[in-house]
Amino acid sequence: MIEGTTPTTDLGRDALERIFGEMQIDDRWAVREARAFTWWGDWIRQRVSAGEAVRAGTTTLWHVQARTPALRDQPDEAATYALVKLANSWSSLSAYSYDPADGTVSARCGAFIHETVAPWLGRYLGVAVALQVSTAWLQVPQIADGRALDDAPDHPVAGPRREPDDMLNVAWSWPRGPVPFTPPVLRQVAAVLSTDGRAVAFDEEPPGLRALLPLGDEQAATWGLVTVEHPVLGRGALVSLVMPRRMGRLRAMMVANGLNLAEAADWGGENRPHALGAWTADDVLVHSAFFPSILFSRIEGDNVRLAIENLLTWGVVRARFAAERLPELEAAARARHPDDEPVEPVVDEEAAAAPEDG
Repeated sequence: MIEGTTPTTDLGRDALERIFGEMQIDDRWAVREARAFTWWGDWIRQRVSAGEAVRAGTTTLWHVQARTPALRDQPDEAATYALVKLANSWSSLSAYSYDPADGTVSARCGAFIHETVAPWLGRYLGVAVALQVSTAWLQVPQIADGRALDDAPDHPVAGPRREPDDMLNVAWSWPRGPVPFTPPVLRQVAAVLSTDGRAVAFDEEPPGLRALLPLGDEQAATWGLVTVEHPVLGRGALVSLVMPRRMGRLRAMMVANGLNLAEAADWGGENRPHALGAWTADDVLVHSAFFPSILFSRIEGDNVRLAIENLLTWGVVRARFAAERLPELEAAARARHPDDEPVEPVVDEEAAAAPEDG
């Protein structure tokens, strides 16, 4: 394609059709729209939509999103944000977010599809959409603790679904495979990226990559990638981003929720990361995303390095986006919780003063 031209294919609709087909959704339990579909798997339902084509510089983008409603009628209070934090503690490719405007908690994910990345990024998004509804089906009732599940309305024609769809079990039957991010490969990638002027290092234990992402004012976010065993999804890559900002626990939960809502919102022309993974917080903000091994089963050679570079690039975009949003989100959280200051770490003065061995 000549730079600056508009593709004749609607990649947003293509993504919808591919996701609908790969998830083997039964037409009886779906409602199709021009640029979206909603389907019912049990009490749970999921909506997947694709925005119209938009321009970003010389690139044409389609914003494809998925949302699975989880809880309704939730009060705007600390306990609700704590519940969302708990739901996001299980790393995957979606984020639970509380929307105080309508009192709902939903799982959300999304990506910006364009011609260059559509073949492989569409695969990432398809996995994220399938895992979103599957994990929510099990996870939400377990953590609801008497809260109202967002289980209405029923399908407008077929009514309530009595038997769960087989797709809801996909997280527990996910294909397992090796992850190509071995220590020798990671060490080599770190060396290559370092020669390009990036602050990337290889960590020996556990084997992984670590990078500092400058944010200005002599501050930097810390990005990391390690291969781990997920308790349900098997082996895969855990990608994390830690922002250099400490805050009180209540404020941190509100800010993390605000970032998750911002990443999943309709695109407004800003340089925004794909909504894959979730922000959570204790006294620092951390974004984490778990990418199952199936996403890397077809890559080898230089494509392994390219996959890692893409994940690192997403980290750079996310860190900058978060840094831009933090002042407004922190101000709102501070107004709600003026006395919620970060707890200063306890320093063992004797240990700090003791000379090092040797």
